[in-house]
Amino acid sequence: MTQDANIQERPMPVTATIIPQLSLVHVVGTGTLTEDELRSALTTCYAQPDYRFGMPEIADMSQVGFIDTRFDIHQSFVKELATLHADQGAALHVVFLGLTGQPALMVEMFRNLVAAQDPKAKIETANGYPEVLALLDLPAEAIQHFPKTCQTESHPV
Repeated sequence: MTQDANIQERPMPVTATIIPQLSLVHVVGTGTLTEDELRSALTTCYAQPDYRFGMPEIADMSQVGFIDTRFDIHQSFVKELATLHADQGAALHVVFLGLTGQPALMVEMFRNLVAAQDPKAKIETANGYPEVLALLDLPAEAIQHFPKTCQTESHPV
């Protein structure tokens, strides 16, 4: 057995999935995230034929313990994201949920950096999926389009 056989591949800590019935992107993070992992997931999502700039992005961070980044990397990522959307004539709209600890602080920094880049961008926070649906003016039944694990969740307030 080689040493490589003992190395287990780490599962993808972030996914970004389009929910076409609701015309939105559902991002789910777990564990420790890096800016590169988030950038990769979003880049892949944005390349999908169903993606439209301006779609709201729901970012579930309830299972994220830490976002591993530096200020300069975070600032560059935010500028890239805001510019990409603005170049397409759409404002960035993200609703974060399940925020606690360090990820909550990183999202607050994200919100401030985005506001400096694009005053039309909308960055919101919610405590759970029912609140997300309300913020997006979607009916309660829309929850059925999210993964089963999201349909009975609860997040700390």
